[in-house]
Amino acid sequence: MTIKILELLTQAMQSHYRILVSRSQTRPIADLYSFNLSDPIPLFPLPLRPEDPEVIVDLRTIITDLYEQLGYDYFIDYRNPLPVPWEMADVAPFVNLNGDEG
Repeated sequence: MTIKILELLTQAMQSHYRILVSRSQTRPIADLYSFNLSDPIPLFPLPLRPEDPEVIVDLRTIITDLYEQLGYDYFIDYRNPLPVPWEMADVAPFVNLNGDEG
C-alpha cells in the first residue's frame, strides 16, 4: 500500500529532484522535499538514532564545496550535449556557452 501511495505522489508531483526523509518511529509517514534544478536545494533534517537530535543538512553547501575542492569546472565540458533529462532551458541560467569569464 505504501508503494502505491508513493507512486501516486510521484506522478502528481513533478520535480527534478526529491529528498525523502523517513523516520523509523513514524513510518510509513515521511517528509518529502521536492525541488527543481533552478531552485535552491532545501535544508532538511537528517534523523539519527531516535534518542539523538536530528541534524539539519545543507546539501547545497556540501555539493558546492565538493565541486570547488575537486575542480569539476576544469574537466567537465559544458558545451557537450546535456544528459537526459536536462533540457537547455533548465540549465541555461547556469551555463555560459560563450566561454567568457563571469
